Amino acid sequence: MKIRDRPFGGCLIVAVLASLPVGCGSSSHELDTAPVSGHVTLDGKPLPQGIVYVIPSKGRMAKGLIQADGSFELSTYGDGDGAQLGTHPVTVAALSADELDASQKKLRVPVPKRYTQARSSGLSVDVQAGGNNSMELELSSKEE
Repeated sequence: MKIRDRPFGGCLIVAVLASLPVGCGSSSHELDTAPVSGHVTLDGKPLPQGIVYVIPSKGRMAKGLIQADGSFELSTYGDGDGAQLGTHPVTVAALSADELDASQKKLRVPVPKRYTQARSSGLSVDVQAGGNNSMELELSSKEE
């Protein structure tokens, strides 16, 4: 039995494989975002710590760390890029004790449970293209 060399067959396979798209985490899968920033208050006073989450039905969640003055800036794929375009539910969560530094532990303010879940928060944002989107989240510790 004679085995024939097929030099072009191997080259063809290499050429086909080389032409296939390569990469993991390509930016082509990133959905459009727009900058979003704002403030969170609890009973009229700035919430000094926590995290704001914007939860789209598809795609990646945006989040922003709440600063001591209640301000936050959302990020989805990179720092400050905002949230995906469209209307999405918003939740607010307190940081756990492990996530706080010593100075923040004195300021720890629990966020009422209803604001920590998308179904019960009553909060949403409509993120529009072409500019900064501002959110004023006014939370209440009183039961509704």
